Amino acid sequence: LPIFRRNNFGASVGGPIRKDKTFFYAVYEGLRQTQGFTAVDTVPPAACYDAFHQANPDWIIPVACGGDGTAVVHDVMRPLVVLHPRPNLPGSTNNFTFATSNTVSANFGQIRVDQNFSANDTMFGRYTIDDGRLNNANLNTSQSTTGSAIPGFRITAPSRNQFLTVGENHIFSTALLNTARLSFSRTGWDVQNIEPSELTGPGYSFVPGLAMGTIAISGGFTSIGPGITYGPPGVSFYHIQNIYTLSDDLFYTRGRHALKFGVLYNRYNQGMVSFLFAQGQASFPSLANFYRGYYSVILSQNPDSDVNRFFIYNTLGTYLQDDWRVNSRLTL
Repeated sequence: LPIFRRNNFGASVGGPIRKDKTFFYAVYEGLRQTQGFTAVDTVPPAACYDAFHQANPDWIIPVACGGDGTAVVHDVMRPLVVLHPRPNLPGSTNNFTFATSNTVSANFGQIRVDQNFSANDTMFGRYTIDDGRLNNANLNTSQSTTGSAIPGFRITAPSRNQFLTVGENHIFSTALLNTARLSFSRTGWDVQNIEPSELTGPGYSFVPGLAMGTIAISGGFTSIGPGITYGPPGVSFYHIQNIYTLSDDLFYTRGRHALKFGVLYNRYNQGMVSFLFAQGQASFPSLANFYRGYYSVILSQNPDSDVNRFFIYNTLGTYLQDDWRVNSRLTL
């Protein structure tokens, strides 16, 4: 059975820094998870594997592989043809299976400090950090423990989120209170393809200077190459967002009226680096056409493409609210 292991642990500590004035509270939580699964891939029949690895020096395409006994594997395709593993699932002619695992790690930490300046003036500061990493062997990230996976090809997705907030409360009188907050948040994540280092060069690269792209063969065969990560295959996808926030709320009570006034300002800085189809994808209409090098579609990002996406914008909002207690049974 594929292994499943999860360790979840944490700690918290808090107390005074200065008696009756300054206090702190800190927490940490960690997660380590390994979730195994048995991958089942559809690959060319064993006769194809044996022909191109052992007893076929002329690279003739066998009839069992869609050939006619005379056609040969194109020179350009030979390094790619031998990448498919040999079927090994008992009772099946074209299924390859192996045990693998997906791993997840996460570290979460938060600390808060409260400061009492006086009975009418208090302040707090809070910092949060959340680090995570997914290491996935599955080509389909939406199905983490089922489906297909090719040995040597993985997806890794690190992320880091950070949040910093400072807030101040001031009581002017029994009827007037002001609350102000200033915060900064940064969220960032990355998706990267991991594949064997030797699959780069003239014999493998669809795009010069980059590792091998994805090979898709019609007929139900499992794609081989870099994983499909949040869209089309590519080298990497990186996203980071910074948000700066300033808010202020004023609470005023007068008679039967509870008045609230507020303003909220946000500045968003977003940056994305998107390599879609950077390594390329080649689709073939059949196994025989794959061996011959007859493709149906080649997809590749233009090497001169601008892969950066930047968005900067601001939002500003204000409000006025009056809770009017008409009587003990009705408030508007």
